[in-house]
Amino acid sequence: MPTALTVAAAIEEFYGITVDKTAVWSAFILHDVGKRLLPHELNDKSHEGKQWTAEDVEHMDVHPILGYYIALDNGLPQIIARAIAESHGKQRGHAYGINPVLSPQELHVRNCVAIADASDAMLHRTNTKNVGMSPEDRRAYVRDYIRFVCEDYDNNGQALAALIIQRTASQLVPATV
Repeated sequence: MPTALTVAAAIEEFYGITVDKTAVWSAFILHDVGKRLLPHELNDKSHEGKQWTAEDVEHMDVHPILGYYIALDNGLPQIIARAIAESHGKQRGHAYGINPVLSPQELHVRNCVAIADASDAMLHRTNTKNVGMSPEDRRAYVRDYIRFVCEDYDNNGQALAALIIQRTASQLVPATV
């Protein structure tokens, strides 16, 4: 099961609620749609593990907002568009996007996408953030990131993080580095 849906299932079990898995899957598939409007060279630079300049970071920071508007312009609901806009801000450790104040369902969807995207980027491809990291360093980063994301939950967020880490443990295996 893809990581985003595994995280959604863990949230559902932990809180006894329903998470909109259609929104989770749609937002995960589309979370980088804004990158299609960025210079191709910038995307290549990231995937080749080359260092970004400050200008590169500024350009890349725009893609979640572009993705938000692409989603809305194509008739997708706010729950998907908001997750596209806000998931990358969570990954970067700061809030940027349209408005980081999310409804409970938007929070769940955003966090599923953020965890899945950060896990995929850290474990399955070399990029500017993980170049030179050992497989264990990559796994540790993902575990720490899951704990960071779950700080957004007032009600036992760190216990939720432990459940998500347990459920995704088999997926926390990096590709050959």
